[in-house]
Amino acid sequence: MDKITSALSDLGSLSARLTFKEEAVTTAQVNVESAHSRIMNANMAEEQMNVSKYMILQQTALAMLAQANQAPQNLLSLFR
Repeated sequence: MDKITSALSDLGSLSARLTFKEEAVTTAQVNVESAHSRIMNANMAEEQMNVSKYMILQQTALAMLAQANQAPQNLLSLFR
């Protein structure tokens, strides 16, 4: 009887440890998924900022090109 009680006690202890480990693994999995989500969101925000930056640079370059193309016309109008 004592052996059975001891074996049941050992099984209960093992079961409790396994339950604790399962909860720890589940928590770690949730943390990894959360971190992955934050990284992806940060990458997306960074890429959106880069797109905006390059659009502004392109618009600025086009405006400068338009002004440069207008300069000869302005010079010709002085001679008219």
